[in-house]
Amino acid sequence: MFVSDNASSAVPFHFREVSMASRRPIALVFAFLILVVSMAGCQSDSATALEPDPQGRLSLLVTGSPPLDVATWASVSYGLVEDPARSEEPLQRSQVASAEIWISDIYLVGGGGEPVFLFESSGSDDLLYLDLMDLREGVEIELLEPIPVPEGRYGQLRFTVAEARVHLEQGFSFADGTAETQAMIPSGFLRVNLNDDLSIEGDEGTLLLLDFALERSFVFQGPPWAPRGVLIRPVLFHESQRHPQGR
Repeated sequence: MFVSDNASSAVPFHFREVSMASRRPIALVFAFLILVVSMAGCQSDSATALEPDPQGRLSLLVTGSPPLDVATWASVSYGLVEDPARSEEPLQRSQVASAEIWISDIYLVGGGGEPVFLFESSGSDDLLYLDLMDLREGVEIELLEPIPVPEGRYGQLRFTVAEARVHLEQGFSFADGTAETQAMIPSGFLRVNLNDDLSIEGDEGTLLLLDFALERSFVFQGPPWAPRGVLIRPVLFHESQRHPQGR
């Protein structure tokens, strides 16, 4: 009876051992399935990462139209205002030595989404600098190197100007006797209406050239012979060219 009891008590122990062994292949199958699913997910993620990004690249160049002769500059500035009581010559735009602007951001509007920033400063230490008078005689300056831009058609390019200053040539001055003044820009923005002509394609690079008509971009305020200040109101023309990316 004692032996029989041990035998009967050993049977359940034997069955438990067989039961654990039978579960091992099942556990291995589940582990294999989990591994297969994980690998499939990684492959899916890799495939998604390799899909072409629907973005083109945009380069921005600026230039200036050749200046007009002195008589035409005066005509544009003041309508050839004449005062017989004054002997001083009216100040001409051609007597502007520099027209410096510091840009805090540049962005595109349109494309069916939020504004696309091409340049965005983090503070006053990294503003984008441009002297408009450096563009005389048709000089071209690359303002922005190629930058990724989402596909779409864009209707406007905007510059946010943090500061602008105008310096006159030697021998000329404003009403306060100085040759330098802080210039004003309406609403602090320069706007270029693209009329949806700027089309960005995912497999192409686009070159956008802005042409400042300098003879029409400055408005002196006050008497022509002693202006109190300057308003910078750029007249801009634009053209764009597309080419395959990598060129």
